[in-house]
Formats: sequence, structure tokens, C-alpha cells
Amino acid sequence: FLLELGQCAGGVEIEITNKEDSESLNARAYRFSNEGLWSAYEILARNPFTITKWKDTCLEGEVHAVQDGVLFTSVPYDKGWTVEVDGKKQETKKIFDTFLTVDIPEGTHEITMSYEPEGLRMGVGVSLVSVLCLAGIAGFRYWKKRQEGDKDTEEDIRRKISEKRRAKA
Repeated sequence: FLLELGQCAGGVEIEITNKEDSESLNARAYRFSNEGLWSAYEILARNPFTITKWKDTCLEGEVHAVQDGVLFTSVPYDKGWTVEVDGKKQETKKIFDTFLTVDIPEGTHEITMSYEPEGLRMGVGVSLVSVLCLAGIAGFRYWKKRQEGDKDTEEDIRRKISEKRRAKA
């Protein structure tokens, strides 16, 4: 997590301690520059990815690249993403250990990004096979019960005859 600790002048020594002796502390210091952020934003905003269609698992849009480069998105990287540039599947990459990117050539391009979680098809297949097995077991038990119900034993026949005789008497 990020923790805002304030500001300090260059050359000032800072000491970070951990009161819990049993736990280690791993800390990194970063410098944030508002000017740097706005500069990066202005560069990225020159040629935005304009979304034309949006569904739960699919984004479609258009982007114009003034030169060969990388389409940088704010979409979290996951192996389940498939990206097509002008209808051709492209290799997805991870940038800053977080975001989904894809290489794009110079020019205007139609981009289609679709998502399918890893293991979804396998899970659906396993579920379908399980349902079919359960239905088969239930069908077999029903069939077997019907077969057994149709077979009267000699004792059942004698009992039925006795019941009919008592009913007449």
C-alpha cells in the first residue's frame, strides 16, 4: 500500500523503524511530481483509445497512432484478455506489473478487447459432465426400480391372492 508521509528537502536523512521485532519492514520511497503527471497525461491524451462499444466482457474502439508504439490501457492485466487490432489477434503484455498493453503499428486501427476468465470453459465442461452423470444415475435408478416393480415374486402373488380371497369373504 502507499502511505503519504509528507515532504522533506533533498539531503535530509530519514529513518524508518519497525516496533515489532518479529516482522520485517520493506519500504521504498517515491517522488511524486504533479508537473510530471500532467506532462504524461498530455502525451497520452493526444491519441486516445475511443471506446465505441462496451459490454461486460468486451470493449471495442478506435485509436490513431502517429507512429508504431504501444497501446497503454488502464485495464488490469490478466491472461484471459484477447486483443485484436483490425481483426488480427495480438499478443498482450503487462506494463508496470499491472496494466494491459498491446503493440500497435502506425495508423488508425479498430481495437477489440474481449475477456474470458482462465478455466471458464473447463469449469463449464466439468459442470456439464457432472450434470449428465447425475442424470444418468437417476435415470438408471428409476429404470431399475421400474424393472424390479414389474417382477412379482411367488410370495407376492400368493399374498395378493390371499388378499383378494379375504376381500370376497
